[in-house]
Amino acid sequence: MTKTKAFGHILEHGSLTIQDFEGLCPDINRRKLQRELTAMVDQGAIVSEGKTHQLRYRLADGIKSL
Repeated sequence: MTKTKAFGHILEHGSLTIQDFEGLCPDINRRKLQRELTAMVDQGAIVSEGKTHQLRYRLADGIKSL
């Protein structure tokens, strides 16, 4: 369910930050959300851009939707 929210936000807004993700899933702790984002990056579904506090996630090239 959290992955669906993340992808929906990226499709609608073009990117996602951890702060955005926390707003979408307020009942889930930040560390778990970070692990989910890392897993999605490892799977090649999204890519991360930027460093630490400016880190943003967007769909990987070639991914239109899931």
